[in-house]
Amino acid sequence: MANKEQRMSVSSRSYLLAYNLIQTTGWTFILMKAVQYVIEGNYGIEVGTPGLYLKVHKELKLFQGLACLEIIHSIIGIIRSNVVLTFFQIYSRNIILWGIIDFVPVSYLEQFIWPLVVLLVWSISEVSRYIYYACMLIGSTPYFIIYLRYSLFIVLYPVGVFSEQVLLFYALPIVRATQRWSIFLPNPWNFSFSYYYFVISGIIQYLIVFPHLYDRMIHQRMKVLCKELKKAQ
Repeated sequence: MANKEQRMSVSSRSYLLAYNLIQTTGWTFILMKAVQYVIEGNYGIEVGTPGLYLKVHKELKLFQGLACLEIIHSIIGIIRSNVVLTFFQIYSRNIILWGIIDFVPVSYLEQFIWPLVVLLVWSISEVSRYIYYACMLIGSTPYFIIYLRYSLFIVLYPVGVFSEQVLLFYALPIVRATQRWSIFLPNPWNFSFSYYYFVISGIIQYLIVFPHLYDRMIHQRMKVLCKELKKAQ
C-alpha cells in the first residue's frame, strides 16, 4: 500500500512538473510578444491593442484554458489549494478572456489600452507563479523566485483587477446593444438570462471579493517570507 501511494505521489509530482513547465513556456511566449508589442509602440488609440490579441489569442486561449485543470487538481487533492478560491480566480479570468476580450469587436477595443495592460499583468504574474511551482516540485527554489512570487502581486493584482473592471465597464454598451448570449422570454424552457446584467453583477462581485483576496495574499506573503528569513539565519 505504501509503495502504491509512493508511486502515485511520484506520478502526480511528475505530472504537475510537466504541467507547470508547459504553462511557464506558454505564458513566457505571451509575455515576450506583449513586451515586443510595447517596445515597437504598437498600442494606443491610433493602432489599437487588438493587434497584440490577434497575435496571441490562440496561445492565450490554450494556456488559460489549461488552467481549468487546476480546479480539478484542487478537487482531487494533488495540490494544496482552496477549491472555491481556485474556481473563482480561474472563472473570472475566463469570463474576461472569452466573455469580454474575445467578445467585443476589434474596432471597439482599438480605443483602449486596457486589454494590453491586462495581458501584460496576466503574463507576468503567470510566469512568476508557474516557475515558482515548478521549482517547488523540483525541490530547489531560489529566494529571488520566492520573493517575486510573493511580491509582484502587490502591484500586479490591483492593477490587473482595475484593468479588468474597466474592460467590463467599457464592454457594457456593446453587450447591451448586441444582446449576445442573452435568453429572452417566451421560450420552451420558461427561462431568461441577461448577459448585460451578468457582467454588471461580475463587476460588483469582484469589488466585494477583491479586498478579502488581497488581504489573504498579503498575510500569506508575510508568512512565507518570514519563514524564508528564519531559514537564512
